[in-house]
Formats: sequence, structure tokens, C-alpha cells
Amino acid sequence: MRSPKINFNDDFLKRQNDKSKAILKTIDPSKITESSEIQRKNKNFCKACFYGPPKIVLQAFWQCNCVYCDEDMTFANSDISHSCDKCAKEESVCSHCCADMD
Repeated sequence: MRSPKINFNDDFLKRQNDKSKAILKTIDPSKITESSEIQRKNKNFCKACFYGPPKIVLQAFWQCNCVYCDEDMTFANSDISHSCDKCAKEESVCSHCCADMD
């Protein structure tokens, strides 16, 4: 399956950052440990995506493109990332949702 192309612009980034901040308010601070922070940063995930609530996903191979470089990416379920790891590191954003890392 091919994921729909996102309209990547400043409005999209603002919405993603707003969603991330809302989720952060619900996270139990005791979940955040030094070792989990290392894991989170290695995955290029923001705190909301890494510590946030679990998601319901569909099992199927999904394809999408990085919103920055348009690289093809394939995922084993519908819980896709919007950015490739390389671009996420370069832009200092979450590879999953494109919100700011912290």
C-alpha cells in the first residue's frame, strides 16, 4: 500500500509540534530514564512519539516518501515515519512525526 502524500509546509510542522506538546503533558515523567532517552535519540523519535500512547496499526507493507528528500521508505505496518533517519538528524526533527526533537 502507498501512504498518501502529505502537504509538507509550515502549517504541517506547527500542527505536529502542537500535537507533540499536547501528548507530552500526558506522559508520566517516571517513564523517562537515561537509558530510554538514549534509545529514543538513537531512533530519532521525539518524546511524544517514543513515550506517548500506543497506536493501532494495520499489518501490511506500507510505502511512503521522506518529506524532505523524497526517498522511498517501506514499513511493515501502517505506523509509518514521515522522514528518513538521515534527514531527521540533519533537520533535528522526529523521524516519525517531524516535530522538534525535544
